[in-house]
Amino acid sequence: MAGLRRRLGRAGVLRLDEQRAWLSTLELSLPTTRARDAVRRLQQAETQPGGAERALVAAQALEDVWEELRPQTTRAGS
Repeated sequence: MAGLRRRLGRAGVLRLDEQRAWLSTLELSLPTTRARDAVRRLQQAETQPGGAERALVAAQALEDVWEELRPQTTRAGS
C-alpha cells in the first residue's frame, strides 16, 4: 500500500484506520470501473485472513490500480 501511495506522490506511513479511509477516498476518485474494482479487491484482501494468496491478490490489485492511473503513452508513428 505504501508503494502505491508513493507512486501517487504521497508520503508517510498511515495507521490502519487512516489507510482504510485513504483507500475509500481513492476508490471514489477513480475514473474507471476497473480501477474502482481493483481498490475494492485490495480492501477485501486487507481485511481477510490469509497468507501468500492474500498477498498475491493485494499485489495484483495494487498493480491494476496503478495501471489504470498512470498516463497512457502512445507510440510515435503509430
